[in-house]
Amino acid sequence: KYYVNSAYAKPGGPMFLIIGGESPLSSAWVEGVELNHMMLAKKFHATVFALEHRYYGDSFVGGTAKEPNPDLRYLSSLQMLHDIANFIRTKNAELKNTAPWITFGASYGGSLSVWARALFPDLIAGAVGSSPLLEAKLDFYGI
Repeated sequence: KYYVNSAYAKPGGPMFLIIGGESPLSSAWVEGVELNHMMLAKKFHATVFALEHRYYGDSFVGGTAKEPNPDLRYLSSLQMLHDIANFIRTKNAELKNTAPWITFGASYGGSLSVWARALFPDLIAGAVGSSPLLEAKLDFYGI
């Protein structure tokens, strides 16, 4: 599932992609004018998309919200990173878009934002990660 807001968009303006994390996605992510990415969208005339993470909210592989697929092998960060790339490629083709994409996310979504930029630099020009979980440490003592 995804949401889109093109209220501030102008031809050639960037594409912003908000990456959902470990919770259901709502339209508030593309409607909240006080959100940082929405203020940036207004300033830079961006189209804003928000993409829900598979298996969270209404986005299921081979199932529905009422009867989800019990096979969770398709629930992984790597699968979501490829979902992001596929979404961008699909939208570029549908919209005949050549404008740059910037990803945004917070917490786990922030990690996905940064990882997607690293994995697909040909598709994503920049990434904003708010409190991304990028380094796992077993022992934080002595830091």
